[in-house]
Amino acid sequence: MQKHSDELKWHRLDNTANIFPVINNLQFSGVFRIGAVLYEEVQPALLEEALRQVLPHFEVFQVQLRTGIFWYYMESNKRNPCVEEEQFYPCRFIRRYENHSYPFRTGYYRNKIYLEIFHALTDGFGAIQFMKELIARYLRLAHPEDFGKRNPSPDFPLENISNVCEDSYLKYYRKQKVKGYKKSKAYQIRQPGLDYPKSSVIHGHLKIASVKAAASRYQVSITRYLAAVLVYTIYREYLSREEKAETVCLNIPVNLRQFFPSETTMNFFSIALAQVHFEENRDLTFEEVLRLLTDDFKRQAEPGWLEQQISYNVSNEKNLFIRLVPLPVKSLGVRFLYSRSSESFTTTLSNLGIIRMKPEYEPYVRNFHFIMGASQSQPVKCVAVSFRDEIIFTISTVWKNSHLEDAFWNHLKQDGVELTTEGNGIHEPPTETPYPRIPDSSGLFRLLIRWYMILTFLTGAGLTWYNFTHYNGMGWSVLVDGGILYSWLSLRFFIRFNINPAARILSHTLALELLCIITDIILGYGGQSLNYGFPALLLTACCANLFLILYDPMNRLGYFMFQILYAVIALITLPLWLTGLITHPLPGILTLVITLVILIAGICLSPKKIGRETKRRFHF
Repeated sequence: MQKHSDELKWHRLDNTANIFPVINNLQFSGVFRIGAVLYEEVQPALLEEALRQVLPHFEVFQVQLRTGIFWYYMESNKRNPCVEEEQFYPCRFIRRYENHSYPFRTGYYRNKIYLEIFHALTDGFGAIQFMKELIARYLRLAHPEDFGKRNPSPDFPLENISNVCEDSYLKYYRKQKVKGYKKSKAYQIRQPGLDYPKSSVIHGHLKIASVKAAASRYQVSITRYLAAVLVYTIYREYLSREEKAETVCLNIPVNLRQFFPSETTMNFFSIALAQVHFEENRDLTFEEVLRLLTDDFKRQAEPGWLEQQISYNVSNEKNLFIRLVPLPVKSLGVRFLYSRSSESFTTTLSNLGIIRMKPEYEPYVRNFHFIMGASQSQPVKCVAVSFRDEIIFTISTVWKNSHLEDAFWNHLKQDGVELTTEGNGIHEPPTETPYPRIPDSSGLFRLLIRWYMILTFLTGAGLTWYNFTHYNGMGWSVLVDGGILYSWLSLRFFIRFNINPAARILSHTLALELLCIITDIILGYGGQSLNYGFPALLLTACCANLFLILYDPMNRLGYFMFQILYAVIALITLPLWLTGLITHPLPGILTLVITLVILIAGICLSPKKIGRETKRRFHF
């Protein structure tokens, strides 16, 4: 973590984290959840106090995501995060500017406490560390009579946790010649989907003793046994009806801390692709599927193979050409590659192992559970976590039916596994793990937006046809089409609150100026769009950005970067004047002078801070 005594700390994203800010959106949130179900109702005020006490112990969590010219990065966040009562479906998209810009959310519902985390922040290991400390502090605040009246010290952690902020990918990177991954297209399950943002969550509570007994009969670990049951279930439910060869591939996150000594709470995991190829019309038994899957597991669980993965991934990040590619261009490439890589696996299965708390806290906790957010591109996710004598195996989907889940539980029961299931009300009624009943209010809003776009498109198309069939002169319909396009742009930026307010102002300014130029050209180009429209819009945007700088001191330096951009844009006045496109330069020159004065004043007031902020934004 790089820092200065008078400045906010910041650090680069780790190798895995660099992907998530690029690919996440409303449909693919990149969010996972860890929840703890207590034996008592949660007291929100005490939970909020516990959260404030926990944050100073986790430098990795006390941050906000920032956008640079070449990379995203994390900057320390001095504000207090909020605690909310659950009112939505799990693992929804975390907007950049909600919850005081924290890339996680903490909430409760009845006797449940949950933590939802954007994957750019940490992985399952880091989430468990944070959650354990949060639960311990909450219990001490809620039961001072059981733990002593003295409030928990904010200076020392209460649980056996790790809070190391280290990029272990770089630590264990070894330069070597490694070829890229060989990936082939895997079988994709096609099912009718739920309307966004609905998602189904079903928790299976499996008795560990019975799962161990079932796995022992096949002489494999619990993880391999559960993985084989999942693959075999997919095969029996879907592939047995297919008339062509297919490969079922599981995307399995591997905690690299098991192989490389590290206690970092940043991301430090790799991916194993365990797969079974099913030939056409071949009827495989469960034992055969288990054997094929186990062979693939063994090959990818070697430290040497994992080290090659680290080397390949980090070498791409270190490539000078990739580092110097601007972030918007880099993002297009990453999205394309990620969409292709998503086709190489059928589903994701993660086993996060055993959660242990100190004996004095365990009697208050009924269980823990993990949820990975499913999406239309990755419609089913599975994750297991153990606590005391249970494995809580969670399947989250965006499907209208629960055929896969039902078949999975039935196979386990036939193998003698003791289990009960519960859900969030989509396919299974909520029981011990409570979920709120969520009204379906998003459908009407989406319907209105869809009809608005259809009607405006038809209006624009109709007026364009009428214009060019009945008028030989002015193409006035272009103005209508431009206005419609601008309304679509405004609607998109209005809905997408994830956009930086300063970026939103800049986008609207450029769109309006383009509309002014088009109008000017259609009307015979008198130059008003550049003589007066350009400086007026730019000056308005500059003043609006100045208001953001004064109104939001926590993001002041970030907004000031846009002030630099406005000064650069204002400089366009000079070449436009010299080429004769601007015939009345006074408004443009006044706007240029004003933007430069504001810029110079800001630099003079805080030269060191501006310099450091510029260094962060341009780090590569």
